[in-house]
Amino acid sequence: KRGHKIIFIAARSPANPKDNYWKGIKVYRFASLPLPKSEHKVYIGFPTVQRLKKILKDEKIDIVHAIIPTPLSVMAIKAAKLVGLKVVAHSHTQAENVLLYWPKFLFRDSLNWLFYKYLSWFYEQSDFLIHPSEFSKIFFSTLETKTRNIVISNGVDIEKFKKTDTDKTQRNTKNILYVGRL
Repeated sequence: KRGHKIIFIAARSPANPKDNYWKGIKVYRFASLPLPKSEHKVYIGFPTVQRLKKILKDEKIDIVHAIIPTPLSVMAIKAAKLVGLKVVAHSHTQAENVLLYWPKFLFRDSLNWLFYKYLSWFYEQSDFLIHPSEFSKIFFSTLETKTRNIVISNGVDIEKFKKTDTDKTQRNTKNILYVGRL
């Protein structure tokens, strides 16, 4: 709405086998592998730095925003640095969420620690780090990042939530309140 040009760098998948558009936004897709235990619903892309540099230059990109610390994001950060762009990262990932279903006997605690070391390194590659909550900012303060950081809530589109007549709603429907993550 403000006239900014946005592109996505994403993984290729059977559902999206080539570059395409999503809601009018250009999506560049790269060779990928399915994430284990994702039932082939989540793919991890593996772009080359050279190809990413070309895209960043051709599209005249000013800033790179890395959201999830995958190999694709690492390569995008590397390409951005090589062409002199600023990088913003987003702290949406916790080791406990990634390794939630690993049995303890498979060294889950050690893997969590290693993953946090990786996150620390990943976030230190950015020029600016966005946290979705104060909890995240406090939690990730232990990662020893030297990056400037701020809390910006993911927010809620209040246009999608309207006040209703509770008497009518309670008589005609079953109401469910869910607070948590999907």
